[in-house]
Amino acid sequence: MRKGAAVTFSKTVVAYDAATDTSTSSTSTVAGFAMRIQGDPDEYARLGLIQSEHPMLSFEPTTPGQLPPLGATVVFGGETLTVEDVNPCAMDGTPTSAHIRCSR
Repeated sequence: MRKGAAVTFSKTVVAYDAATDTSTSSTSTVAGFAMRIQGDPDEYARLGLIQSEHPMLSFEPTTPGQLPPLGATVVFGGETLTVEDVNPCAMDGTPTSAHIRCSR
């Protein structure tokens, strides 16, 4: 079941080749649906984080098994958020959803 707003996480990586003195960049994307959920207050306290500054998203990828990498960004609720932690849910070994903690 698809719930939430359609979103696309993206991350650009730049590789430098010293032999040719050139840089190349590649961008990876992961599309799906996300909605903001309440994070675990005990985990936030243990990590010294403020929930309003580190929102938790429930994410369901369009393609099972694809989850955003740490450092990926997403525009959600008009704000650009950066992925800090990904906690996948995998019933048969293939992640079909995840709880993703972000930072503003």
